[in-house]
Amino acid sequence: MNTQSGTRSTGYRIGAVAKLTGISPDALRVWERRYAVVKTGGTSSGGRLDSDDDIARLRLMKQLEDAGDSIGTIATLTHEELEARIAQVCMANCNSSCNRELEQTAAMLFPHVAV
Repeated sequence: MNTQSGTRSTGYRIGAVAKLTGISPDALRVWERRYAVVKTGGTSSGGRLDSDDDIARLRLMKQLEDAGDSIGTIATLTHEELEARIAQVCMANCNSSCNRELEQTAAMLFPHVAV
């Protein structure tokens, strides 16, 4: 993690983002260029810096992509819409083999709904 003065107090370089999200650096670059999935900050040398909020958003997007949603479909969704979509996907798949990570996320977000 890098400390910056200015608009961002902390940030993650692309290698760390890839490890934290499970998304390859190449895919991250494509997602940013094509879909502007996060508002990445930059370093003085032109590198990218992603925030904790960016990491959370990218993790949700990765979960949905792994569940079969296309990045083009989910790229413009808000954080709340991504969470709701995860709950929908999980609920639709719970009778079969629902992705364990999706189940856990849905249970945290919606503890009052039986999964």
